[in-house]
Amino acid sequence: MRHSKLTRWILALIMFSVACIALSQTSQLQSFAALLWFLSLVLMVTALVLAVVRSRRQSQHSG
Repeated sequence: MRHSKLTRWILALIMFSVACIALSQTSQLQSFAALLWFLSLVLMVTALVLAVVRSRRQSQHSG
């Protein structure tokens, strides 16, 4: 199954978001935890917007 470029971007943003959450839990980066959580939130919102755009494009092509 071949994924579109938009789908790959969505998956990449979600994986980066998960990485930010995991990094915020490490003891070396505790001082940057709030920044990493905020970055994670921004990445998830961006992925959501791209998913909505992809969904609307697919619904326009189908009918």
